[in-house]
This record gives sequence, structure tokens and C-alpha cells, in this order.
Amino acid sequence: MLGTKIELEHTKRRFIARKIASDHLKEFPTYYTDGLIPMEKRLKRMKVKHKCKFNGGKNGKKKKKK
Repeated sequence: MLGTKIELEHTKRRFIARKIASDHLKEFPTYYTDGLIPMEKRLKRMKVKHKCKFNGGKNGKKKKKK
């Protein structure tokens, strides 16, 4: 399954990758073929570097210091 291979970038456990891919496909049947893969190709053409910041699950909100 294409989705499993792609999701293995995020986990080493194949069954978890398969579950993630399955969930994506249930919500959007063309998630990989019409969504993710074409988007990644466009980004590569634009030479955009993606930076991911861990936010600790706070939905992007920073914790206030007291």
C-alpha cells in the first residue's frame, strides 16, 4: 500500500503506518494520489523547505511563563 510506505516516515511500526494510511483514505479516498504526492512535487519545484516545530500538542499556542 502506497500510504503505508509514506506513513513509515513517521513510525517504524508497519501496523501503525497502515492504520494512519487507512484513516487518511477513509476521510479522503484520494489523499495520496490527488493530494499529498502532487503537493510534495509542487513544493519541490518551488524549493520550499518545510520546518516542523514541536508544540507539545497545544495547537500552536505557547505556554505563558509566570
